[in-house]
Amino acid sequence: MIEGDTPSFLSLIDNGLVAYMSPSFGGWGGRYIWRQPWLESRPYWTNGRSSRDTVVGTDGKNYTSDQATIWRWRQAYMHDFAARMEWTIADVAHANHNPSVVVNGQQGKAPLAIEARVGTPVTLDATGTTDPDGNTLQYAWFFYPEAGTGVPSASGGPGGSSGGGPAPAAPVAPPSSTANTTTTAGRGGTAPVQSAIPPAPPGGRPTPPPRVTITAASSLIATAMPNTAGTAHIILAVTDSGTPSLTSYRRVILTIK
Repeated sequence: MIEGDTPSFLSLIDNGLVAYMSPSFGGWGGRYIWRQPWLESRPYWTNGRSSRDTVVGTDGKNYTSDQATIWRWRQAYMHDFAARMEWTIADVAHANHNPSVVVNGQQGKAPLAIEARVGTPVTLDATGTTDPDGNTLQYAWFFYPEAGTGVPSASGGPGGSSGGGPAPAAPVAPPSSTANTTTTAGRGGTAPVQSAIPPAPPGGRPTPPPRVTITAASSLIATAMPNTAGTAHIILAVTDSGTPSLTSYRRVILTIK
């Protein structure tokens, strides 16, 4: 298996991410958008600017790329592959198996659809989640901004379209500001040419607020606070303490008004 060229069958594995419902959801096989590329006669599911995920790498830095939509799940799908190989030689009692996740009392792997309102907290409860091997479980609730209607705009309103929204543009400096200028003469021979690229604002580009804020994200019970209207995807990843450790997921889709 070559990372960055992960077979699409990984999206079909019933791990709770339900990426088979829509390639825009994102899963072990990546995340894609429906678009019609240049010179193509019809639209199809493919990569594009809005199909890129921003993920924190092992070095603590943020990376935005099409490949990040796959390697954000790297450890989980590699451990799952290793476990499947072990299942071919070990009996049930000596092999590890994936946890069974329950959210808000609902078993199974189908996504939970919840209607929410801005400013009204939503309780997310994984009580009832079990592990068939009796292993200790770790919980991680996280907001997946690219899978919904995108991150909010800098003004606080919804931004982007299904599959992720664009980052807000940096403020453009007015002509009288300290924008970069050059000493190269213009075509007229005397006037200096002002750069079209404004200087970076103090502190860097503005960071839009997340559509949803999650508290107690590593607990059995978490709280999601909707901040702006739109569609928000929240993922619960439950990882056991077996060898190799295995992860199961549940997707919660908030429709925020």
